[in-house]
Amino acid sequence: MALLIDSSLNLNGGIVAEQSYLRLEYSVNRFGGNIQTQAFAYLNRNEYLIDKEAIEMQKGLNFIKIKDFVPYQTSDYNKEIDGEDVIGIVHNNMKTYLTTDLTMQVKVLDPSTGQPKYETVIVREKFATPDHVFIVDISLG
Repeated sequence: MALLIDSSLNLNGGIVAEQSYLRLEYSVNRFGGNIQTQAFAYLNRNEYLIDKEAIEMQKGLNFIKIKDFVPYQTSDYNKEIDGEDVIGIVHNNMKTYLTTDLTMQVKVLDPSTGQPKYETVIVREKFATPDHVFIVDISLG
């Protein structure tokens, strides 16, 4: 399974990639309750295919590291409610992560009243807008 991010991304080391291919692997907790997803980022699908062959031959890896990207995600899952299509859940959860700013509430003083108030600040900007993240491969291999 994979997503294509058609947006500029900052990689570790200061390099900018104009597009990235995220290969997703997942596992479902055998007792239910959650799905763990791991994302491997590549510059494109061809780099993944080269890497796949290298892994099978126990050689090096071609994946890239996107700045501030957390490749491990855990999401709630209830087979009775969510159904058995975990692939759709995995894709949707990763797309939501990629296209949502990470925010937090910060307590500040209102300069006009001196009273405390809370403001929302962006801790990590989204990696792309929803119209720039696409499902490109459904296959597991």
